[in-house]
Amino acid sequence: VPVTAWRIDNRREIGSAEIRIRLETVHVEWDNFNQICSHCGYDEVKIKARIMQIIDERGKLHNPYTGSGGLFMGVIDEVGEDVELGDLKVGDRVFSLSSLTGVAMHVDTITEVDLNYGQIICTGYVICFETTTIIKYDGKTDPKYLLSAIDEEGNFLGVQQTIEARKAQRVAIIGGNPVTVLMYAQMLTDCYGKGNHVIAIM
Repeated sequence: VPVTAWRIDNRREIGSAEIRIRLETVHVEWDNFNQICSHCGYDEVKIKARIMQIIDERGKLHNPYTGSGGLFMGVIDEVGEDVELGDLKVGDRVFSLSSLTGVAMHVDTITEVDLNYGQIICTGYVICFETTTIIKYDGKTDPKYLLSAIDEEGNFLGVQQTIEARKAQRVAIIGGNPVTVLMYAQMLTDCYGKGNHVIAIM
């Protein structure tokens, strides 16, 4: 099982039921990213080296300390003969809904680290399986916003259900990242209108 395996095969060659996607952007899950940044003293060179080390050791982006990975965006490079992609085809830009903790990955270079969004711009590839959920990118939303929102979407649903169950009128959002805090505040406003009182504690 790829998620529970310590290391998975990340060779470039694909099997008949696999898809290779050329990497462009990786959104590192926040607990993963914060642990790496803290460990590296927020030094960009060390952050790049640590991310590369994790991928080299494990064949995937799966932080052994937090158990978390990330999401990716890239271009479909090659498709195995047994894969049914539906409307997708080679050359399409896609993003993942499946965590990189269970996706084979190789990174050649990291050209940029975005400390505000927890994202890296890189070259390399991922090898997706039939069970990896990938969606065609429509080009309308900036990738950094899109990947950040997707990373939080499961949490959004849980928060929304909790607030609905408690009929909460006053909500405090505690966070260290302004982007994430703003997304939660907007989600609360969209769901409950402007009658709710929302305060952010940074």
